Amino acid sequence: MWIDVIDNPYLNLIGCGLGAIGVLLAVIFYRKSRRIKRLTYAVRSFNLITDSVSGLSDFAATYKGKHLANLTATKLLIWNSGTEIVSRDDIAGSDLI
Repeated sequence: MWIDVIDNPYLNLIGCGLGAIGVLLAVIFYRKSRRIKRLTYAVRSFNLITDSVSGLSDFAATYKGKHLANLTATKLLIWNSGTEIVSRDDIAGSDLI
């Protein structure tokens, strides 16, 4: 009786498939359960004034009395892409503002 079950190729195939699914699920659940602190950033810069614009005869851009030839605005975005909360204690003491 048990020999018939062991020798059945369909049951062997189902058993191997269930084993592979179990290993795959174990890897997925392990990766999702890891606690990671990961800061990620993105930088985007926009040229507001360039040499060609500042050369216009009726255009003048100054800052504290000095002529500006180029002016760039930069946006910096920082976020936590990890799964663990980043606290104040995670930042080095000399870097605190």
